[in-house]
Amino acid sequence: MAESAAARVDLRYRDKILSVNDVPVEDKSHDQIVQIVQQGRVLRLRIKRLMSWQTTIEKDDAGFGFGVRGGADFELPLYILRLHETTNEIKFRGIRVGDILLAVNSVNIASFTHQQTVDLIKKSFPTLHLRLRRGNGTVPALSRGLSR
Repeated sequence: MAESAAARVDLRYRDKILSVNDVPVEDKSHDQIVQIVQQGRVLRLRIKRLMSWQTTIEKDDAGFGFGVRGGADFELPLYILRLHETTNEIKFRGIRVGDILLAVNSVNIASFTHQQTVDLIKKSFPTLHLRLRRGNGTVPALSRGLSR
């Protein structure tokens, strides 16, 4: 997927396509949109970025299956650092490395330290409700030299 046309133009999961080749598509069916795409020699999309979204993850034997980096103690938001490879990809429902964690179980974590956030996640059983914002796919290094 990293080499797809969508990835090359940074089309992201949950982006809303507003127009295709200057034709509004909100009221169009999938088949009508495909016809618009096929009629043009160049593809122009107007999109609306999703600023944040919510998802739910079920805990399994391996836990929730992701790691985080950052926190108020690092003067960083909480980033999704890794998604465990052995975990079913469908489980993550569009979450990617570099996405920013905004809330856990409806609790705004903007002022939480790394450990406070991890503790809140660990207390969530068996379901974890997350609010996230799409990141750019990178996770910054920590300024204090710690590896969380």
